[in-house]
Amino acid sequence: MLQRETIFALSTCYGKSGIAIIKISGPNALLVLKDLNFKKNLLERVATLGKIYKKNLELIDEVIAIYFPKNRSYTGENTVELQIHGGIAIINSIFDELNSLDYLRLATNGEFTRVALENNKISLNKAESLIDLINSESEYQRKVAIRNYNGALEDIYSTWRNDMVELLSISEAYIDFPDDLLDEAELAKLNKRIKKLQSEFENNIKFFSSANKLMNGINICIAGATNVGKSSLMNFLSKSDTSIISNIKGTTRDVVKTKIEIAGIPIILHDTAGIRATSNKIENMGIEKGKNVMKNSDIIIFMFDANNLLNLNILIESKKWLDTTVKILVYVNKIDLLSDYQFLKAKLIKQLEKINLKYEALLFLSLKSNKYDAAILQSIEGILNNFMPSSDANLITNIRHQNKLRNCNNYLNNALNTDTLELKTEELRACAKELGLLLGDINTEEVLDKIFSSFCIGK
Repeated sequence: MLQRETIFALSTCYGKSGIAIIKISGPNALLVLKDLNFKKNLLERVATLGKIYKKNLELIDEVIAIYFPKNRSYTGENTVELQIHGGIAIINSIFDELNSLDYLRLATNGEFTRVALENNKISLNKAESLIDLINSESEYQRKVAIRNYNGALEDIYSTWRNDMVELLSISEAYIDFPDDLLDEAELAKLNKRIKKLQSEFENNIKFFSSANKLMNGINICIAGATNVGKSSLMNFLSKSDTSIISNIKGTTRDVVKTKIEIAGIPIILHDTAGIRATSNKIENMGIEKGKNVMKNSDIIIFMFDANNLLNLNILIESKKWLDTTVKILVYVNKIDLLSDYQFLKAKLIKQLEKINLKYEALLFLSLKSNKYDAAILQSIEGILNNFMPSSDANLITNIRHQNKLRNCNNYLNNALNTDTLELKTEELRACAKELGLLLGDINTEEVLDKIFSSFCIGK
């Protein structure tokens, strides 16, 4: 077996900061400190303050060095972490020295974690969950990633794999001893067990679409005529001046998009151009782009002006081309300009019933007052709950895992659709192999290269 190389990388972001961390891992990790003229003796897993120098003994920086022996390190190799002052010139100077050492090289993307995997320090599932954890931007993303990182998903896969091994042992026993074991009743029992496992796969597959939306962002579009308060709502939800607010009609001529978080769930919020008849070519382009956004949205907030509430043409027209799965909220703004809006509310409800519009909530409000803030958020959160699975214990968000589980489901479906025991067993073997790829039992360079290429260099 070839001796593993010693690698190094910056594990913190490159740029000016209070502290930066350089990680060095491999058989010659301690030799690096010697070549940097670090004079202090290192104890295992103890922070030691000292100085590092260039080859000409010019001082580079005062640092904290921590040594992790291979049996107690993240990678399973001797590892040294240098905590340095986070100036760009300091980082560059240390990197110049490290690059000059012929036994040391810069790590590739995710190489530290890949070494940890190859040394059986972590599982493949944990490695994949780690990148999800690093990339998480919302509270929901963090919860899913940390749950999977701590092994919840791996436990489920292992249970499924054990079930597959048991199914295989039964089917192969039937092949070896057909006269003693196999009859129609026994075959029915085997099919029943296969169907039970397939049902678990299918239940998870049903959540794939919602899982991707919950991890990548649920699309919410604010739509309506000009000057109804769409941009004001956009700015309220994004907590910033994302959209220009003006009394001039047609101010928003393009789709304004921003990422926000509501109830811990990532949201991609779109403010669209006001829909109206206009001869302005640029504004019409913006209106058409807005319609395309509406067609691909998960939630649409239709906004109206309380002083011009009788014209529902936008809703009538949108119903013709909107997906039936889209969730709709109806907001009526500017009620501060009315002495009483209850009569209008009753009339609007009848009109919505007449055009057969299915909506989740109807809210009368004034965006000039913060007294409606809680009601706005509550109405949106109520819809977001529809995207949440009844239980997230087995929520699979990784695309590679989703594809493998679809393959497993297909193999089990094939096994159920044949009465030839040898063919049934072959399909079960193929399913077990797919589950092995989920657990990392069968590692190929192509799969590993794809997974670790998405890591940052210092991880």
